[in-house]
Amino acid sequence: MSYAIPEIKVAAYNWTELPHMTQAERTLWQGLGWCYECYRNGEDKTVCDNMAKQYIEMYERRLKHYD
Repeated sequence: MSYAIPEIKVAAYNWTELPHMTQAERTLWQGLGWCYECYRNGEDKTVCDNMAKQYIEMYERRLKHYD
């Protein structure tokens, strides 16, 4: 099963693993989860948003590479 980025973002926000994630999806989920934790722990929202953006860009590049 393939998950859309918004689905992965919601799961990462809640630290809820989605069943049958690919390795790329799991890596994105974990990275975004760290971004949300960063924000919850008081880091500047801009810093956390930039990190999340970078994780999403890496994920999208990886998907294009394997298409």
